[in-house]
Amino acid sequence: MEAIGTLTSGIAHDFNNILVGITGSLSLLQGIMATESLGQTAEATECVDTALQAAARAAAMIKQLLAIGRRQEMELTVVDVNACLRNVEALCRNGFPKSVVIEFGRTEERVRVRAEPSRLEQALLNVCLNAMHAMTLMREPDERQGGTLLIECMRVENSAELRKSVPEAGDAPRYVRISITDTGIGMSEETRRRIFEPFFTTKGASVGTGLGLSMTDGTVRQLGGFISVFSSPGIGTSFDIYLPEAEADAPGDGKQPEAPRAPAGTGTILVVDDERTVLRLAERILERGGYRVITAGSAQEGIALYRQAGGTICAVVLDMSMPEMSGIEAARILKKMDPDVRIILSSGLVDEEWVRTSAQEVKALLMKSYTAERLCETVRLVLALPRAPGGSGTASPS
Repeated sequence: MEAIGTLTSGIAHDFNNILVGITGSLSLLQGIMATESLGQTAEATECVDTALQAAARAAAMIKQLLAIGRRQEMELTVVDVNACLRNVEALCRNGFPKSVVIEFGRTEERVRVRAEPSRLEQALLNVCLNAMHAMTLMREPDERQGGTLLIECMRVENSAELRKSVPEAGDAPRYVRISITDTGIGMSEETRRRIFEPFFTTKGASVGTGLGLSMTDGTVRQLGGFISVFSSPGIGTSFDIYLPEAEADAPGDGKQPEAPRAPAGTGTILVVDDERTVLRLAERILERGGYRVITAGSAQEGIALYRQAGGTICAVVLDMSMPEMSGIEAARILKKMDPDVRIILSSGLVDEEWVRTSAQEVKALLMKSYTAERLCETVRLVLALPRAPGGSGTASPS
């Protein structure tokens, strides 16, 4: 597990730097299209929205890989499970063979859980993909291909009966149960006990990697839930996913945010990143947001520019992982130079150790891949923070 975590951490760093260029550029273009007359069409807007959704799903997959090694925390909000299921349903209907009949039994009442929508949807989709394979690719050549995939959602009380039948049940008063049942080939008890092991698979090398169900299990556990699996060879399999129900008035509930628009700002921002694409994109986003921007391609260059600026830099957007000197090391040096330095530490990877070691040096953490709105909003919030006692005042807008 430690080796898997180390491997995925390295992949996540490089992949999220690529996604910053994609997501950031698209969100910047989205803002331009919303505020300037470009002769835009509904088709162009739809293409940008689709590309942003695809990039978000790619980022969610990296987060799920990190979840296997417990290297990634989730940004939880209250989500409507039925809305997530509608997205999963659309993906299944568009991508599954016609021989698989898809039936959804969503509850009419609104059910909520605390989750990251994209990661919850990916977790559910992983189970659905596994079910589809059990009804098609994993059948013998002379067997009839296809079957029925049934997905149901309901609220259940955490009763003594539930705890008796499902030993994994925790202490949440109510759960949202998402049941995914297929009429596929089923599996033996020995296989059932191993399905959540990373890299364990009964599929061919060209069909599966053995990571899909492991990712799902990691996501559900992080959300405080659990999974029960029932299967019979030749009959099919049922996954019951239990997630603690969120209160109806829990924070974060409500409508989806509108299209991003970078808030206006003033002052000089120093951006430090060894990735040229990320550096240039952040510069464009912040300049469009009203800021003057200075860029540096290394931690050493950033420190030198901060020293030369003579107190005119309002905030520093600092990459976490750079060659020769890390963002944490650079933050400590900048903190000694100016106790009130406003540092925003940016990375594609956050774990408990990362937060613990950086908490004293930085004002905010900015996850890659970020959008134009997220970057500008983070800078605005950091600039609004009160000055630290004894600070030199360099963080005041110039």
